[in-house]
Amino acid sequence: MNVVRAKDGESSLLAVAQVLDVEEDIWSPTYGLKGKVDASITAVIENHQAPYDNRGRVKKTTCTGPMPLEIKTGVSANRDIQYRAQTMLYTLLMSERYGYQIDEGLLYYTRNDEPTKVPASRNEIHALIVARNDIVGCMAKKADHLTKMAESGKFVPTSEYLPQTIDIDFVCGKCYGLDACMLYRRVG
Repeated sequence: MNVVRAKDGESSLLAVAQVLDVEEDIWSPTYGLKGKVDASITAVIENHQAPYDNRGRVKKTTCTGPMPLEIKTGVSANRDIQYRAQTMLYTLLMSERYGYQIDEGLLYYTRNDEPTKVPASRNEIHALIVARNDIVGCMAKKADHLTKMAESGKFVPTSEYLPQTIDIDFVCGKCYGLDACMLYRRVG
Protein backbone atom coordinates (compact mmCIF):
# COMPACT_ATOMS: atom_id res chain seq x y z
CA MET A 1 0.00 0.00 0.00
CA ASN A 2 1.27 3.43 -0.85
CA VAL A 3 1.55 6.08 1.80
CA VAL A 4 2.78 9.52 0.78
CA ARG A 5 4.90 11.43 3.28
CA ALA A 6 6.91 14.58 2.73
CA LYS A 7 10.56 13.80 2.02
CA ASP A 8 13.46 15.93 3.23
CA GLY A 9 13.08 19.41 1.84
CA GLU A 10 9.55 18.87 0.53
CA SER A 11 6.58 20.65 1.91
CA SER A 12 2.86 20.33 1.65
CA LEU A 13 0.45 22.62 3.38
CA LEU A 14 -2.69 21.20 4.96
CA ALA A 15 -5.67 23.18 6.12
CA VAL A 16 -8.79 21.68 7.59
CA ALA A 17 -11.45 23.93 6.10
CA GLN A 18 -14.44 22.28 7.75
CA VAL A 19 -15.26 19.40 10.05
CA LEU A 20 -18.27 17.68 8.48
CA ASP A 21 -18.80 15.13 11.25
CA VAL A 22 -17.02 13.44 14.16
CA GLU A 23 -17.20 9.67 14.68
CA GLU A 24 -19.54 9.44 11.71
CA ASP A 25 -21.22 6.07 11.21
CA ILE A 26 -21.13 5.29 7.50
CA TRP A 27 -22.46 2.13 5.94
CA SER A 28 -22.75 1.04 2.36
CA PRO A 29 -25.18 -1.63 1.19
CA THR A 30 -23.42 -1.44 -2.19
CA TYR A 31 -20.13 -2.72 -0.80
CA GLY A 32 -21.42 -4.46 2.32
CA LEU A 33 -19.19 -2.33 4.53
CA LYS A 34 -19.70 -0.07 7.49
CA GLY A 35 -17.39 1.99 9.62
CA LYS A 36 -17.02 4.82 12.08
CA VAL A 37 -14.82 7.56 10.65
CA ASP A 38 -12.97 9.48 13.38
CA ALA A 39 -13.49 12.77 11.54
CA SER A 40 -15.02 13.58 8.18
CA ILE A 41 -13.34 16.78 7.07
CA THR A 42 -13.02 19.10 4.12
CA ALA A 43 -9.31 19.69 3.64
CA VAL A 44 -7.18 21.81 1.37
CA ILE A 45 -3.75 20.37 0.57
CA GLU A 46 -1.25 22.47 -1.35
CA ASN A 47 1.72 20.57 -2.74
CA HIS A 48 4.83 22.56 -3.61
CA GLN A 49 6.73 19.60 -5.07
CA ALA A 50 4.36 18.90 -7.93
CA PRO A 51 5.48 18.19 -11.52
CA TYR A 52 7.54 20.82 -13.33
CA ASP A 53 6.05 23.26 -15.81
CA ASN A 54 7.51 23.89 -19.30
CA ARG A 55 10.07 26.37 -17.85
CA GLY A 56 11.47 23.91 -15.31
CA ARG A 57 9.71 25.50 -12.35
CA VAL A 58 7.77 23.48 -9.82
CA LYS A 59 4.03 23.82 -10.27
CA LYS A 60 1.94 24.25 -7.16
CA THR A 61 -1.07 21.97 -7.03
CA THR A 62 -4.00 22.28 -4.71
CA CYS A 63 -6.55 19.60 -3.98
CA THR A 64 -9.61 20.13 -1.88
CA GLY A 65 -12.65 18.18 -0.83
CA PRO A 66 -14.08 15.86 1.76
CA MET A 67 -11.85 13.12 3.14
CA PRO A 68 -11.59 10.83 6.15
CA LEU A 69 -9.21 11.69 8.97
CA GLU A 70 -8.27 8.65 11.04
CA ILE A 71 -6.57 9.33 14.36
CA LYS A 72 -4.45 6.62 15.97
CA THR A 73 -2.59 6.71 19.25
CA GLY A 74 1.06 5.83 19.17
CA VAL A 75 3.69 6.00 16.47
CA SER A 76 3.46 4.81 12.88
CA ALA A 77 5.05 1.41 12.34
CA ASN A 78 5.62 -0.82 9.34
CA ARG A 79 2.98 -3.30 10.50
CA ASP A 80 0.22 -0.69 10.66
CA ILE A 81 -1.03 -1.62 7.20
CA GLN A 82 -4.49 -2.30 8.65
CA TYR A 83 -4.90 1.39 9.47
CA ARG A 84 -3.96 2.40 5.94
CA ALA A 85 -6.42 -0.19 4.61
CA GLN A 86 -9.10 1.17 6.95
CA THR A 87 -8.47 4.72 5.72
CA MET A 88 -8.67 3.57 2.08
CA LEU A 89 -12.00 1.84 2.68
CA TYR A 90 -13.29 4.98 4.39
CA THR A 91 -12.54 6.94 1.19
CA LEU A 92 -14.79 4.46 -0.63
CA LEU A 93 -17.58 4.80 1.95
CA MET A 94 -17.33 8.58 2.03
CA SER A 95 -17.36 8.78 -1.78
CA GLU A 96 -20.70 7.01 -1.76
CA ARG A 97 -22.03 8.99 1.22
CA TYR A 98 -21.09 12.45 -0.07
CA GLY A 99 -21.42 11.80 -3.83
CA TYR A 100 -17.89 13.07 -4.43
CA GLN A 101 -14.86 11.13 -5.68
CA ILE A 102 -12.44 10.97 -2.74
CA ASP A 103 -8.92 10.06 -3.85
CA GLU A 104 -7.12 10.08 -0.51
CA GLY A 105 -7.55 10.11 3.22
CA LEU A 106 -5.44 11.32 6.11
CA LEU A 107 -3.95 9.12 8.81
CA TYR A 108 -2.69 10.90 11.91
CA TYR A 109 -0.66 9.26 14.67
CA THR A 110 -0.84 11.28 17.88
CA ARG A 111 2.88 10.87 18.61
CA ASN A 112 3.96 12.09 15.17
CA ASP A 113 3.85 15.73 14.19
CA GLU A 114 2.42 15.28 10.72
CA PRO A 115 -0.51 13.51 9.12
CA THR A 116 0.10 11.01 6.35
CA LYS A 117 -1.78 11.07 3.06
CA VAL A 118 -3.15 7.65 2.15
CA PRO A 119 -4.01 7.41 -1.56
CA ALA A 120 -7.16 5.42 -2.37
CA SER A 121 -5.54 2.89 -4.69
CA ARG A 122 -8.16 1.18 -6.83
CA ASN A 123 -6.27 -2.14 -6.96
CA GLU A 124 -5.71 -2.23 -3.21
CA ILE A 125 -9.35 -1.41 -2.45
CA HIS A 126 -10.38 -4.15 -4.88
CA ALA A 127 -8.14 -6.65 -3.07
CA LEU A 128 -9.63 -5.64 0.29
CA ILE A 129 -13.18 -6.12 -1.01
CA VAL A 130 -12.24 -9.54 -2.45
CA ALA A 131 -10.76 -10.62 0.91
CA ARG A 132 -13.88 -9.42 2.71
CA ASN A 133 -16.07 -11.37 0.28
CA ASP A 134 -14.00 -14.54 0.83
CA ILE A 135 -14.47 -14.29 4.59
CA VAL A 136 -18.21 -13.61 4.28
CA GLY A 137 -18.55 -16.53 1.84
CA CYS A 138 -16.92 -18.92 4.31
CA MET A 139 -19.09 -17.67 7.15
CA ALA A 140 -22.26 -18.02 5.04
CA LYS A 141 -21.26 -21.54 4.01
CA LYS A 142 -20.75 -22.53 7.66
CA ALA A 143 -24.07 -20.92 8.70
CA ASP A 144 -25.87 -22.83 5.93
CA HIS A 145 -24.24 -26.08 7.05
CA LEU A 146 -25.23 -25.48 10.69
CA THR A 147 -28.81 -24.66 9.67
CA LYS A 148 -29.11 -27.90 7.71
CA MET A 149 -27.65 -29.86 10.65
CA ALA A 150 -30.13 -28.22 13.05
CA GLU A 151 -33.08 -28.97 10.75
CA SER A 152 -32.08 -32.63 10.55
CA GLY A 153 -31.69 -32.88 14.33
CA LYS A 154 -27.94 -33.58 14.11
CA PHE A 155 -26.79 -30.21 15.39
CA VAL A 156 -23.55 -30.26 17.34
CA PRO A 157 -22.30 -26.90 18.66
CA THR A 158 -18.99 -25.90 17.05
CA SER A 159 -16.77 -22.86 17.09
CA GLU A 160 -16.86 -20.29 14.27
CA TYR A 161 -14.34 -20.75 11.51
CA LEU A 162 -12.68 -18.67 8.86
CA PRO A 163 -10.90 -19.66 5.62
CA GLN A 164 -7.88 -21.93 5.89
CA THR A 165 -4.64 -20.17 6.78
CA ILE A 166 -2.05 -19.73 4.04
CA ASP A 167 0.99 -21.01 5.98
CA ILE A 168 3.65 -19.67 3.60
CA ASP A 169 6.56 -18.11 5.48
CA PHE A 170 7.30 -15.50 2.78
CA VAL A 171 3.69 -14.28 2.67
CA CYS A 172 2.86 -14.66 6.36
CA GLY A 173 6.04 -12.93 7.55
CA LYS A 174 4.92 -9.63 5.99
CA CYS A 175 1.23 -9.84 6.90
CA TYR A 176 -0.39 -7.25 9.16
CA GLY A 177 -2.72 -9.91 10.61
CA LEU A 178 0.01 -12.33 11.66
CA ASP A 179 -0.73 -12.15 15.40
CA ALA A 180 -4.49 -12.66 15.02
CA CYS A 181 -3.94 -15.43 12.47
CA MET A 182 -1.54 -17.30 14.75
CA LEU A 183 -4.02 -17.01 17.62
CA TYR A 184 -6.84 -18.30 15.40
CA ARG A 185 -4.72 -21.22 14.20
CA ARG A 186 -3.72 -22.08 17.77
CA VAL A 187 -7.32 -22.06 19.04
CA GLY A 188 -8.78 -23.87 15.99
